[in-house]
Amino acid sequence: MLRIYTGWRILFAMTVAALTAFGAGTYAFALFLKPLEDEFGWSRAVVSGSISAFWLSAPLIFLIGRGTERFGARRLMLAGTVVEATSLLLISRVVNVWQFYLLRFAMGAGMLLIATSMPIVVCRWFERWRGLAMSIVFAGFQLGGVVVAPLAQALIERLGWRATAMTLGACMLVVNLPVLAAFMTDRRPEELGLRLDGGTIDPGTTPRAAVEPLLQRAGTGNERIATASFCSILALSAIFYCTESSLLLHQAAFVTDAGISPQIAADALGLTAATYILGALIAGLWTDRAPARQSIVVIFVLQAVAVLVLAALEYVANVWILGVYVAIAGLANGAADIVFVITLRRWFGASAYDRAYTIWYFVTYVTFALAPMLAGYLYDVTGHYTAVFGLALTGTIVAQVLWWLTPGRSGPVSAVAGRHPSNAAPADRSSRRVPAAPRSRPGCD
Repeated sequence: MLRIYTGWRILFAMTVAALTAFGAGTYAFALFLKPLEDEFGWSRAVVSGSISAFWLSAPLIFLIGRGTERFGARRLMLAGTVVEATSLLLISRVVNVWQFYLLRFAMGAGMLLIATSMPIVVCRWFERWRGLAMSIVFAGFQLGGVVVAPLAQALIERLGWRATAMTLGACMLVVNLPVLAAFMTDRRPEELGLRLDGGTIDPGTTPRAAVEPLLQRAGTGNERIATASFCSILALSAIFYCTESSLLLHQAAFVTDAGISPQIAADALGLTAATYILGALIAGLWTDRAPARQSIVVIFVLQAVAVLVLAALEYVANVWILGVYVAIAGLANGAADIVFVITLRRWFGASAYDRAYTIWYFVTYVTFALAPMLAGYLYDVTGHYTAVFGLALTGTIVAQVLWWLTPGRSGPVSAVAGRHPSNAAPADRSSRRVPAAPRSRPGCD
């Protein structure tokens, strides 16, 4: 009988959870922007703020990161599903803006419970296919745009945004809870007698040697967190996601303002997610085989081109131009998540990856909270998105300069043979005898 590696089954469960959580929490609510303006008469900055409140739960990331080890990722994801889905059901009853903000904050907390531990779990179960596995999980977030966005738009047009919110909340409960309960586990590969990426542990081989080939690195991961290089990665991520979140949350509104139908705008949002998936998978395969540092330059160039193409819609409302933007923006956004996360893993290794990732995720979450509100404010003041596009282009230029000035762009050098960790020869796991080390922190250990 064919046995499927437990890591792939866990990956399936996390992908499904990511699809529903991000699809309902981000892509669907991007389509709520215009209906909320029409019903309540709120300004675009206020509506964008209520949507961005989803990300204001960012400080909880540090607590959830610690809770992954104490409570287990499975329990956190189940709890997150209940919190986000319940908030969606209650949002259908709101009448005041403060209620909307409060429930969006709760939805963000639920999303964090679901998503924060996913990369940490991937690192526990995959080594050789880590980039591909990571790209599948991140692609799952964007599958929500492919599946949920068109469905949400159709429901909004037929039933209204309130009934749509109730439907999305119910679907989250019906889909996520049984899938997570059936396929997720908090046990580690060595506890099940398995190696990373599959296969069983050879007799006489210690569990630690089977699941983590030891690459000696210059310095410790904790020391690198305080370096200028790590601060540079955080700044680059903030710049990139500032543009991505602003365009993502305002894309449907901008496209319809330009004269394109709401249904085409919703379809374009879904196609943006589809091309994101392609970008994530390409980046996952690439980073499994080569250093990711060159890709940072590429993703910022692609993002700059995408901004220019989208800005052209303000002057020429053409569906083909929209299609070009969708393809370029999706590829850039999809690749970025994988490039940044894998770069962090290579720089910090198993010793401090969970801490570095938690800090990085906090920065990106805060960016997603603030950037769309700033974009909405600029729109309210100017009556158009030209200032938003100008700031986005300026950010890409600053990011390129910052990256070229970053010390150690190649990442840390292995103390063994002086090679980059991504190119270092794999250890011979069948003959290694390494004393088992106690687990002290959550992460890729």
